Amino acid sequence: MVWMQRNKVTFKMIAEYIGVNPVSAGRLCRAEHAPSLRVLQLAAMGIPRALLPSPLDIPPGPKPKHRKKKNTA
Repeated sequence: MVWMQRNKVTFKMIAEYIGVNPVSAGRLCRAEHAPSLRVLQLAAMGIPRALLPSPLDIPPGPKPKHRKKKNTA
């Protein structure tokens, strides 16, 4: 946030640059992890990499579930 204030960058500006809404841009910037494409876009905008979330690509779709075996007695 301090970097944004010093450089007069808003979440609205970030959102327009990467193609999301301002609320999503805020969540993205505050997240611990973000998709690598978004991290690259933010870095291209001039935001220092040290301030960006760690890149982590999670595949879309249903997540695997652990099945419990039923006792059939």
